[in-house]
Amino acid sequence: MSVPHIEKTKPIENELFPVQAQALIAENHGRNDFKLIDVSTPGEFSQRRLDRSINISFFSPSFKSHLRRLDPNHTYLVYCKLGCRSKMACNIMKRNGFNRVYNLKGGTLLWEDEGLPLLGNGKKTLLRLCPVSVLVKGIRNAKKSLGFNQQTNHCEEQDANCQCDGGNMGRRKIHDKWMDCCR
Repeated sequence: MSVPHIEKTKPIENELFPVQAQALIAENHGRNDFKLIDVSTPGEFSQRRLDRSINISFFSPSFKSHLRRLDPNHTYLVYCKLGCRSKMACNIMKRNGFNRVYNLKGGTLLWEDEGLPLLGNGKKTLLRLCPVSVLVKGIRNAKKSLGFNQQTNHCEEQDANCQCDGGNMGRRKIHDKWMDCCR
């Protein structure tokens, strides 16, 4: 199995968590200039994939030739099982003139853990815990225990410790950390 040559480059800025990626997919639904690319192996692709995605295996000897057939002016959401191969694929695409390339952070495992829909044969893989998923869930649980609202990313509690900056937003010190709070 041959791996495409990877040069060290700066990380891509366009990494999306599953909910953000789902919004991008919905925003571009039905557009011919938007593509979902799964760079997983064909076996992984048959187990779990996003609807309307195409499989271009990162480990395929013809990976780069498949990329050359794609229009660099289109928008691409690239993913794999964990998000590592897709991140490398995005870097390769960026170096080859693709400007609108997004990586699905955490891959299909985090997508599935978020309860978002997948296609596939339903077989579970041996690796069930996505490291990114574990990290994200830990952060969410910590924010929840501190009274943080997941949608606004701000503290829901209001009290005298919230120091207003003149607008509707203030700062509040919780466990020696300053957090935004809503008034």
